[in-house]
Amino acid sequence: MRSTSIPEVPIELDRASHLSLPLQLARAVRQLIDDGALLPGDELPSTRAWAARLGVSRGTVVSAYEQLTAEGYLSGERGSATRINSRLRQTHPLRPDASGRGDQAGTGGPGGRAGSGPSTGSGASPGSSAGSNFGSEPSRGVIRFDPAGESLPISTSTTSAQPSPASTNASTRRHGPDAPAIRDTSAPKLSAHQRPDTLRPRARDTDPRRDQHPPSPVDMLPGRPATDWLHTPAWRRAWRNAADAELTSLPPEGDPKFLANVADHFRRMRGLARDPAHFLVTAGGREGLALIIETLASELGGSRKIRVGVESPGYPSLRRTATRLGCTLVPLEVDREGLRTDLLPTGANRPDLAIVTPSHQYPLGGSLPIDRRLEFLEWARREEAFIVEDDYDSELRYVGQPLPTLTALDEPTEGHVALLGTFSTTVAPALGIGMLCVPDRIRERLLATRRDLGTPVSAVVQHAFAEYLESGELRRHTARMRRTYRQRRGLVLEAIGDLEGVTVAPMDGGLHAVVRSDRPEAELLAACEAAGVLVSPGADYWRSPDAAGPASESASGATAAADTAAPAAATGAPIATATGTGTSTPTPSASSIVIGYAHLSESALHEGLTRLRQALGA
Repeated sequence: MRSTSIPEVPIELDRASHLSLPLQLARAVRQLIDDGALLPGDELPSTRAWAARLGVSRGTVVSAYEQLTAEGYLSGERGSATRINSRLRQTHPLRPDASGRGDQAGTGGPGGRAGSGPSTGSGASPGSSAGSNFGSEPSRGVIRFDPAGESLPISTSTTSAQPSPASTNASTRRHGPDAPAIRDTSAPKLSAHQRPDTLRPRARDTDPRRDQHPPSPVDMLPGRPATDWLHTPAWRRAWRNAADAELTSLPPEGDPKFLANVADHFRRMRGLARDPAHFLVTAGGREGLALIIETLASELGGSRKIRVGVESPGYPSLRRTATRLGCTLVPLEVDREGLRTDLLPTGANRPDLAIVTPSHQYPLGGSLPIDRRLEFLEWARREEAFIVEDDYDSELRYVGQPLPTLTALDEPTEGHVALLGTFSTTVAPALGIGMLCVPDRIRERLLATRRDLGTPVSAVVQHAFAEYLESGELRRHTARMRRTYRQRRGLVLEAIGDLEGVTVAPMDGGLHAVVRSDRPEAELLAACEAAGVLVSPGADYWRSPDAAGPASESASGATAAADTAAPAAATGAPIATATGTGTSTPTPSASSIVIGYAHLSESALHEGLTRLRQALGA
């Protein structure tokens, strides 16, 4: 039976290229095979399904498949799925090892790169492929590829790729806080009861009798996924089997089956071809970060505090973790494209460790361009600093094609980047399991700490999640939820995007939205509290972690903003400025709120947006 699902590895075709679309598609698939993102036996989507996803004719995909089949890269029979040839090693014996294990030193492939400079993560140079009869085709820079229906890149160059026609509208919405309210033409058509006119306050909302019995607040705090669709037969079977399994001691790095399936998951979903030996199990993002900080601190022997660079604005939870462990925070400036790599501190001012969100900056939403990524890696090598890449919601992207992980561009043996991954946004925070993907040079140091402190994730949880990953159900669940979240994102834009004096920041991915207003933040928070909707103050994301508790603890009250009236002065956090485009990013004193929309039911979201519209328009 032919597959209709799109592999979680997106490909972007360049219609301005002198190469035909079939040749571009064939070359992209070859590159994915060489990078290890596609392995022998992997199933490709049907020609009809992939043509619809790429926005090309079915004949384009058919031609590419026929070319790759003739070259021995693909195999398939009429009426069955097309797959990567399971005998690929025999048909192309000179190909680099696609497993990413680095069995051939000096090839520059995923498992081991020659030299210390930035790498594209491919054994061949961009635009060429071992064993390919299109080896003379010139490179066109970035070619991107996505597995289960969305996107990710397969090779990169040091220059930015030109936007495709399909992403032009999306890119024009990324012009910062001064842009008008977002109009997303790709959002799904909404039924009559979902349209913005129905989200305006009804007459009963202004009935004074309602003040006598205020409604229960609608919780629109950010950071939580929907979990009501999680309990599928595959989910229940995985936990049942794990509960019945014999409980034995696991190695400190984690259950080998879990690590193997995590490596396969990140290969399919993020194009990261790394051996399972590079992965370690964690109890989530904060525990993984704590493991790294505790390891570095023990090696310093208490001679000084660890200096941790944090994005400003940035994710409060990880900043609180670093502060709790006695670290000194070093604010790192961001703009609408993410980290300002031209302003990174150097010498005695540089941090030992930098925590960044390059795929989807939290909370502003920027995606770090490839030139900044390469500059960031060079900074880390030059300054002997370590980078923690928080890949918290990169799989939940709704617009455009994501760039590769920063980890994929780093050297897997002597590299400077650790990938911090969790399943809190795709599954649930309560699951309490995640992973680290680390270079060889720090792996044994982390395991020494783990042996002393113990593994925080039970064998039952590891066994269950390993089986859940192996079943492929998480990829299917992510694809389903991505469609659901995209629709809810459309509801948010429809509900408040047309309000005067209100701007919704670009919502290219994730589970939250940043809403900016011309009104003072204290007044805005008071209006939300009066309307009965819980939101997170924007100032919390600039606030020093020890200034207050989590954003959710002070979510809707005007008092939450009173102690952050001048967060820049209080914390010394830098103010993001323009990057040569003439448009500045929001400053810490800008009035904003952050809302979550993913975890609410349709009726609760509708009610919450009605109240939020009332509060913003009051």
